[in-house]
Amino acid sequence: MKKSRNFQRKYALLKPSLKTANPKRKKIRTRVIKKIKGDIQEVTKIETVEEDDKLPETTVTVKEVPVEDDHPEEIKELPEEVRVVETITEDGKAKKKKIRTRVIKKVKGNKQEVTKIETVEEDDKQPETTVTVEEVSVEEDHPEEIKEFPEEVHVVETITEDGKPKKKKIRTRVIKKVKGDKQEVTKIETVEEDDKPHETTVTVEEVPVEEDHPEEIKELPEEVRVVETITEDGKSKKKKIRTRVIKKVKGDKQEVTKIETVEEDDKEPETTVTVEEVPVEEDHPEEIKELPEEVRVVETITEDGKPKKKKIRTRVIKKIKGDKQEVTKIETVEEDDKQPETIVTVEEVPVEEDHPEEIKELPEEVRVVETITEDGKPKKKKIRTRVIKKVKGDKQEVTKIETVEEDDKQPETTVTVEEVPVEEDHPKEIKELPEEVRVVETITEDGKPKKKKIRTRVIKKVKGDKQEVTKIETVEEDDKQPETTVTVEEVLVEEDHPDEIKELPEEVRVVETVTKDGKPKKKKIRTRVIKKIKGDKQEVTKIEIVEEDDKQPETTVTVEEVPVEEDHPEEIKELPEEVRVVETITEDGKPKKKKIRTRVIKKVKGDKQEVTKIETVEEDDKQPETTVTVEEVPVEEDHPDEIKELPEEVRFVETVTEDGKPKKKKIRTRVIKKIKGDKQEVTKIEIVEEDDKQPETVVTVEEVPVEEDHPEEIKELPEEVRVVETITEDGKPKKKKIRTRVIKKIKGDKQEVTKIETVEEDDKHPETTVTVEEVPVEEDHPEEIKELPEEVRVVETITEDGKPKKKKIRTRVIKKIKGDKQEVTKIETVEEDDKQPETIVTVEEVPVEEDHPEEIKELPEEVRVVETITEDGKPKKKKIRTRVIKKVKGDKQEVTKIETVEEDDKPHETTVTVEEVPVEEDHPEEIKELPEEVRVVETITEDGKPKKKKIRTRVIKKIKGDKQEVTKIETVEEDDKEPETTVTVKEVPAEEDHPEEIKELPEEVRVVETITEDGKPKRKRSVRESSRRSRVTNKK
Repeated sequence: MKKSRNFQRKYALLKPSLKTANPKRKKIRTRVIKKIKGDIQEVTKIETVEEDDKLPETTVTVKEVPVEDDHPEEIKELPEEVRVVETITEDGKAKKKKIRTRVIKKVKGNKQEVTKIETVEEDDKQPETTVTVEEVSVEEDHPEEIKEFPEEVHVVETITEDGKPKKKKIRTRVIKKVKGDKQEVTKIETVEEDDKPHETTVTVEEVPVEEDHPEEIKELPEEVRVVETITEDGKSKKKKIRTRVIKKVKGDKQEVTKIETVEEDDKEPETTVTVEEVPVEEDHPEEIKELPEEVRVVETITEDGKPKKKKIRTRVIKKIKGDKQEVTKIETVEEDDKQPETIVTVEEVPVEEDHPEEIKELPEEVRVVETITEDGKPKKKKIRTRVIKKVKGDKQEVTKIETVEEDDKQPETTVTVEEVPVEEDHPKEIKELPEEVRVVETITEDGKPKKKKIRTRVIKKVKGDKQEVTKIETVEEDDKQPETTVTVEEVLVEEDHPDEIKELPEEVRVVETVTKDGKPKKKKIRTRVIKKIKGDKQEVTKIEIVEEDDKQPETTVTVEEVPVEEDHPEEIKELPEEVRVVETITEDGKPKKKKIRTRVIKKVKGDKQEVTKIETVEEDDKQPETTVTVEEVPVEEDHPDEIKELPEEVRFVETVTEDGKPKKKKIRTRVIKKIKGDKQEVTKIEIVEEDDKQPETVVTVEEVPVEEDHPEEIKELPEEVRVVETITEDGKPKKKKIRTRVIKKIKGDKQEVTKIETVEEDDKHPETTVTVEEVPVEEDHPEEIKELPEEVRVVETITEDGKPKKKKIRTRVIKKIKGDKQEVTKIETVEEDDKQPETIVTVEEVPVEEDHPEEIKELPEEVRVVETITEDGKPKKKKIRTRVIKKVKGDKQEVTKIETVEEDDKPHETTVTVEEVPVEEDHPEEIKELPEEVRVVETITEDGKPKKKKIRTRVIKKIKGDKQEVTKIETVEEDDKEPETTVTVKEVPAEEDHPEEIKELPEEVRVVETITEDGKPKRKRSVRESSRRSRVTNKK
């Protein structure tokens, strides 16, 4: 048994000197192909060496080893690491050195080979590459973790002696490499100053991992404070203070850097930086909370009568740290024609003494009082009231600002401030009811309408157990000033019963009559009912307006107060308008229509109902006639009418006249049923329409008990169309089309079956036969029609003169299942070239139990191509197509095998074999074709030229039961030679067939570059072996 051993290797590429300066390369390509079959594997190793100016050299080694000796090789390349080190030379210029490191690991079993390629690149120098190869155990290989922290940038700004700002920027980068329990910490610090070269300091320290504590940097949001003061000359002066705090937490300590910058007008900014290191436990987080700015406006009237405003802005900022808080209060007073005055007070109090202040402003209340002056003009007074409450602890400060505005006067403002305990402050609820508008219209003595409009507003102020009810009533009349009455009443809440106002929908009735001179006359009656419910009483206002043509409207208002229990709600229900059209034929043959419109309105009140029936008859050339009947009946005697109209039924009857022309008769039937109580009125309207005749309408009305009325169900089956095609004596095809429609009317336990059969033939009029039969429902069995998919078979034979001849057989099977019987119709059509199709129709009736479903299964077409070389050296192909069709019926199956042999320059030969075998004797055949294997072997001839040999191998397996037939087709292709094909067929038991696993490892490419004596680079380039794999699949 052969075993491969790995040895530790180290390669070092010599540093090329600047004198030779020409690299030389050698490239080695290695491919490994493994074929595993059972417990043995064949390892093929193809190694190609490529050098400059030389032909590639390829070595192929084949070795067979047991599977257990073969350990898979895992190749892993780590990401390339690039480090850039920048230094400053003596002449002040920046110099960069770039170090590229690549690590490739090959793991095989419990060992690994680590190849480290390190390339150093410097300006104006050739790159220097060092390659080290080391073999170590896997357990000795510790993964290296590289972690680079985000770059940290500090900017320190100072003011020079000449007053100019100067910036120093410090960039710090930290890179940590953790390997096992140690870490290498590289710190790169670069200091950048104006007009100076950059200074970079690199420190490398190796420390144990446990000594490395992560550093947490936290910068608080920048705080900006603006302090504004007034100078002696009255100008405002601003001072802006910016504070930044940066905390670095490492372990149990933290470094607090505080940068405070003060900016004033016309001065340079002053920056103070303080750094303090304190334990973490001594560092208390500072919470800054700024309350919303409060703005108060106080408006007064000066001695000369002008308004004067004072605006007070208050800002409160709280800084909470631990158990103490610093409260800064900034109060600015702004007055007209004065500079703003700002007062800043700072107070430090314990947190427990600081009670939050709650400010609540109630919605502004506006009241308008309108009165009439002595000279009759309206005068308005507007009162605006604002209430602001400041609640702090158990006390509240209530500020009430009341402003009275009158026409031609300055507003007067009264401000009252009162401090009361919270418990004495009762919330005041103000509720304004919707404005009520009533319009009373009367007719004056001279016949003109006169309107009076009454507007009523009610405002309720509820405070504690009392409420103040303000009622403002305004009466507006034509040509008069509005009169307003204001009444204020204070009552207990329990004595105040809310008014419920309910207005019913306006009712409009139109009564149309015909006058003596035949003109229509309309009377419109509008009725509005308004109910006011208060406590156990209600006031019912009924406003009725009668409008007639050429007359003034008449309004009647009645007001009645009744107990609630005596008020029964009135329900008004209007049934849908019913329209009936009766069409008759006059003596002169013209159609005449009569339209009857019926509206029924029911008013239900308590246990009685008023039924209004409005019936209007409209006829051509006549005025409409309207009859109104009003009847009051008890509710129990009123049975609702249920009107049901069945879908219109349309029937067509087509006959042929004596002169051979088709004649159609259309019969439309409408049935309307009115059910009332236990009776129903059935109206049947039948209209017969014929060509060249007026429609005839027959209306029958019948009243029958509901129990005698059975619902009629109409069901029409889908139309059935059959086409029978025959060949006439003169050889022409002739079609006969039979259309069959079946309509069933089911009523109770009987059904009427109408069968309409129409026969259509070429050059003949359609013939229609209508049969009507009444049978019991139990005798009607549903008919199920099932058509199997059409089957098409093509049989191809070769005639005596060598030409192919096709015969196509189309078979359709239609099954009609009714009850326990079925009618099987088989339509078989044979089509041949240059002949008329022949159709055979057979109809057979068999019991359902004798009908076995037929299953047709066609296997995928199998195509085999056999290629041989003739005596004159030309390739010759033979193609064999095999189709297998199986028909399974019950426990038997019919196997049809169609085999067609196709050869060049010969007619196709087709063999059809039909065999009937039991189902149990039919074993499924499994055909499996392995992927085509392509191998390319390249050698060098004696004259130094490369020569390729390509070997294609196809394996086809047919598995049937416990045996398999293995066909192996091997084709060898060489340059300038005809391909040679060898076909071997072997039958072996299925258990002896071991699957072959082919595994090709990734191609390995190594490039070795050297410098020749003349200073030129030298390379070896291998010829790529084709790894294409062709795959041939069976054509189906």
